[in-house]
Amino acid sequence: MRRNYLGLMLLVMASLAIGPIAVLAGGQGGAAGVTPAGTVFTYQGQLDQGGVRVNSTCDFEFSLWDAAVGPTQIGGTLFVINVTVTDGRFTVQLDFGAAAFNGNARWLEIAVRCPSGAGLFTTLVPRQPLTPAPYAVRSLAPWAVSPTNKSDIIYETGNVGIGTASPQARFHLDAGSVFGQTPFQVVGEDFNTGLIARFRRSNPLEPSITMLTLGNTEAILASEKSWRFDTDAAGNSPGTPRMTILHGSGNVGIGTTAPTEKLDVAGSVRITDGTQGEGKVLTSDASGVGTWQTPAGGGGFSNMQVFSSPVMSDFTVPAGVTKLMIEVRGGGGGGGKGNAGGGAVGQGGSGSGYGMGIFSVTPGSIHAVTVGAGGLGSNGGTCTVGAPGGTTSFGIIISATGGGGGGGCGSSSTPGSSTAPLNMTGEKGRQYFSSPATPENPGGACGDGSTIGRGGNGNEFFGRDGNDGNVVVFW
Repeated sequence: MRRNYLGLMLLVMASLAIGPIAVLAGGQGGAAGVTPAGTVFTYQGQLDQGGVRVNSTCDFEFSLWDAAVGPTQIGGTLFVINVTVTDGRFTVQLDFGAAAFNGNARWLEIAVRCPSGAGLFTTLVPRQPLTPAPYAVRSLAPWAVSPTNKSDIIYETGNVGIGTASPQARFHLDAGSVFGQTPFQVVGEDFNTGLIARFRRSNPLEPSITMLTLGNTEAILASEKSWRFDTDAAGNSPGTPRMTILHGSGNVGIGTTAPTEKLDVAGSVRITDGTQGEGKVLTSDASGVGTWQTPAGGGGFSNMQVFSSPVMSDFTVPAGVTKLMIEVRGGGGGGGKGNAGGGAVGQGGSGSGYGMGIFSVTPGSIHAVTVGAGGLGSNGGTCTVGAPGGTTSFGIIISATGGGGGGGCGSSSTPGSSTAPLNMTGEKGRQYFSSPATPENPGGACGDGSTIGRGGNGNEFFGRDGNDGNVVVFW
């Protein structure tokens, strides 16, 4: 006998995707002490006949379809018999397997006969669209509910892959090459702290990497320890250190892992801001901003003053001048006297030292200038030494010593030198033990090769005087 059953209702709520988990059997393993979810879901309906709610024992047929009307059934038909229907309500558990739910829409077709075992099945129309609740069976296994917080879902059995069937890490995201789409994005933050994400090792005492925001103005990448940036890393091994930021001092090192200053660079530095040029120096303004400037001396100097007289004098730094380039040459050593008639020619006096440097000065400051006089040549007895040349100085900033006096019969002299950043030692005077074709041994040149500060020649009969030094100031 055929019967018409109207008003079959799908009462499965979204909460059933979570509610039945604790009572369902089957599925894959989960956390210890927690019953894992299977692919069974609970279906509740209400059955009316002629507007009257059914009270009987009935048989049901359930089939899964991919459309509201035809065309394709998904999987087999489930038969559930001897179901108690009370006041029209009934509850069954259905299991179409996880493969039946692939993310596409599904409809449930139901056929019923009451009482159980009597007559033919009547197919109820329309098919019932399945809400998202049963789709939980596709994603629950092998996930499980946390034993400490029932709102958390956990997974402990292996690697998780998104976009890959062979994850190589606990979490492996393979977004592939995409166009116009961000492969990975995290949206949200801790409202109180601005924390977005934190990466740490399993040991809580080891450093972590934290990403957070500070209001609407700053994005911060932070760590409790120092930062080190390497290149050429192979696998999990550190590579070559390129930059280090120390945790305590905040010092930044480039090419060094132990910076001792706020910026410590091991290697050359290149600064190109459009003001660079050959021979320029990096100069700071009052705010500490550096730019390349033509130095106050050398190429670009427009003024020069020479001091060549071996007397004391002063130099006053002109107004507005903060740098001077200074050259100094000491006096040349006097030549030595040999043995007249004995065939021995005295040694030439040694040349003076040469020094040059660029120095910061204060406008209006006064500096004492001393020019070293050339040493007197020996005119005494046989085989006597010439007098040394005098020291040349510009205040306490820079100086150059004079050359040593030439020796007599075979002795030697000491050339002059300088305290300047650029120091060039003088040349020794020539020495012969017997009379050459020319009866004089020439004195040594100044450190820069000039005749200023040159040593006097040695002779059999008397030594010649060395040349005076000088001071040259550029600004």
